[in-house]
Amino acid sequence: MSFLSQTKDDNINFVVNSGKILSKTIDLWQPKEVFITKIDNWFGSDWLNFSGVSLPTFGEWNYPEITIPPFHPNRIIESKYYQKEKSSFQEREFERTLHPLQNSDKNLNRKIHQFSEQGLFLWWSSHSEQNGYGSLMIYITKQKEIHTFYIELQKSKDWTSGKLTDINKKELTELLK
Repeated sequence: MSFLSQTKDDNINFVVNSGKILSKTIDLWQPKEVFITKIDNWFGSDWLNFSGVSLPTFGEWNYPEITIPPFHPNRIIESKYYQKEKSSFQEREFERTLHPLQNSDKNLNRKIHQFSEQGLFLWWSSHSEQNGYGSLMIYITKQKEIHTFYIELQKSKDWTSGKLTDINKKELTELLK
């Protein structure tokens, strides 16, 4: 099943490799739910485990419990939700919005476990054709465990190089097989 859809602004190799990473991660972790969010333009690794702004501090990283990254709703191009039924995933309506318009301090209370206890969340960037790079960020929930990582793929002969956070080159190579 193809979860990612390409537009004219997306480099096909970035989309294909992002799809491989997603599919292999699904095979490895066996989530019951998959959330796919396409973000307008590139986003950096600073978004990984970022919870939002809480006054009087400027930001909260490594918050005790991982929250939904606080992307502004204006940056959301597309958001899809899939549930596993028997051996395949079916697209469904999700009863909540992952990225509502709200004050930033409210993002600190949007714990990822409130959305899925056995899910995979993917945020991926648009405009990779023009930018020459693209980003994806994956959060995996499995009961009380949460695993998160960030991958930036850059235009090269194979779109496999770039910045990695909480995943190493060997693991990325395995996901791209």
